[in-house]
Amino acid sequence: MRSSSSPPVRHILWSVSPRTEIDVLLRSISALGAFARAHEAVIQPVFVHNLNEGGIDEAEREFGKAIGRFSEPLFIRPKVISCAGSSVNGAVDALCDYAALSASDVIGVSTHARAGLSRMVLGSFAETLILRSKVPVLVVNPHDLWREERVGRILVASDLDAESFGFFKRVASVASRMESSLLIYSKTDKAQHLARAKVAGLWAQEVAQAFGVAAEIMIETGSEEVSSAIIRHASVSKCGMIALQTRSGALKAALHGSIARALARSAPCPLWIERA
Repeated sequence: MRSSSSPPVRHILWSVSPRTEIDVLLRSISALGAFARAHEAVIQPVFVHNLNEGGIDEAEREFGKAIGRFSEPLFIRPKVISCAGSSVNGAVDALCDYAALSASDVIGVSTHARAGLSRMVLGSFAETLILRSKVPVLVVNPHDLWREERVGRILVASDLDAESFGFFKRVASVASRMESSLLIYSKTDKAQHLARAKVAGLWAQEVAQAFGVAAEIMIETGSEEVSSAIIRHASVSKCGMIALQTRSGALKAALHGSIARALARSAPCPLWIERA
């Protein structure tokens, strides 16, 4: 019997600009659409508009026209939310406030737009969002290879400690809904911690099985950067998603934040990030 302790996803915000390149839009729709269908959720396209760049009415017309090009049945009415000023933090805060107001369960975002300044700004927006959002963020980046409706395998990057167990249960629930298997990946730089990590890995494997999800454990030692190792294993194992939890506390936040930013830039598949 499958466990059902994790609340379902019902409302997904898709943070997007009307000026985003068509191939990036299609990539995002493919990833978010598959995720939404697995959860029987709806997708609301949202544009954070800087009022210094024009009035809200014109922004709504432009955004409605851009989204109207797609016949995705899961879309609900697009929303333009405004922010005063041009700071990335201000735009992220406006989006997070709307996510809370609309009781959204997930925010979807791309890390790539047109070349030059807008590409840099969008990347900065996504990287700031994953560290500030109170709801999980699904990141779709330029390197994504996801073209299939079903995500065959999800790589879960975890420290396998007590703080990560709740997160792991939520990912197992997502995997169950998406009919995916799990690759539980952990890395330690101390050999004496390896045995403890293996025991925790077996617990995680049992939790996955309670959700009806097959899981494989991979625990490594060595000097390779964690983000590089995750990307390598996700590519070799043909994972359709990577899941990661960022942490609180100055040192942990810095370490996990740097890993999250590196994955947002270079992961070969969509990235699910949840803040502890």
